[in-house]
Amino acid sequence: MTNNKRMAMPESWEFAAHGFLEYKRAAGVADTSLLTLRRRLRAFAAEICTPPELVSQQQLVRYLASRKAVETKRACRNLFTAFFTWFEVAGYRADNPARLLPAVRRATPDCGNRWGYPPQECRPQRGIPASALRRDVFPAGWFRTG
Repeated sequence: MTNNKRMAMPESWEFAAHGFLEYKRAAGVADTSLLTLRRRLRAFAAEICTPPELVSQQQLVRYLASRKAVETKRACRNLFTAFFTWFEVAGYRADNPARLLPAVRRATPDCGNRWGYPPQECRPQRGIPASALRRDVFPAGWFRTG
């Protein structure tokens, strides 16, 4: 059983959230991504209890600081930047409190695993050099050297 009151967007945010999500839909954002954006906006709006016209940069920074995972912080920062940029350009607000938010570093991948091969994101961008390939795993002629 879900709590519909908890799931609802705060009234003061409903108009702005709807307009922003329509803007993102027009830009071709996938429905699953739109749902994620709506959930993140709803969580933020419910926590700060302030209409979007009155949100301060300090509230945004506090909210980001309260998130534990680096990727969550990055996603929220990106959402705030996009939302408040749209909100400013659409004429609902004269300033953009997200303009000077601190950059959030990328999460560093764990480049080791139990099989001894690095995960995809740790490999060189242009492929694995031939010298790094194990000859007993890959048949002769499978790759070119030089």
